Amino acid sequence: MRKLIRFGLFFFVATSATTFAQSNYATLSGVVFDPQHQLVAGASVQLTSNITNVSRSAVTNDDGSFQITGLMPGDYKLTVQASGFATVNENVTLEVAQQMTLDVNLKLPSVSSVVNVKTDTITILKTTDASVGEVVEPTAVHMGCKFGPKHSMH
Repeated sequence: MRKLIRFGLFFFVATSATTFAQSNYATLSGVVFDPQHQLVAGASVQLTSNITNVSRSAVTNDDGSFQITGLMPGDYKLTVQASGFATVNENVTLEVAQQMTLDVNLKLPSVSSVVNVKTDTITILKTTDASVGEVVEPTAVHMGCKFGPKHSMH
């Protein structure tokens, strides 16, 4: 009988330790690559919960890999940034106790320019038909007919 009790107690302790070791938390890991599929060290990886807006972050190591542990199941926004590359944003859904591996491929940033043009003359341009026009008072129309289009209206 004592052997049976000892065995039962041993079995309970052994299974309890395994049960407590299991976790509902998820893990996200991966590797960040550049456009030539080279590893990117020092990239900033941020994972933000869509529900709580709480963020967890990591930085890629020399192998370009990252790992974020202890994550609650749910929907997240993944943001990866590295100097000289465009920011990557991805939606990620983590399940209970999931060990997700997600590799990220960075792209070069798009080049855009803004040109500001200043002019001293004010021209009213209709963008629908490219005609130029302005408001003309009735007295100016009358005077214009009397003196012709090349003469001053005053």
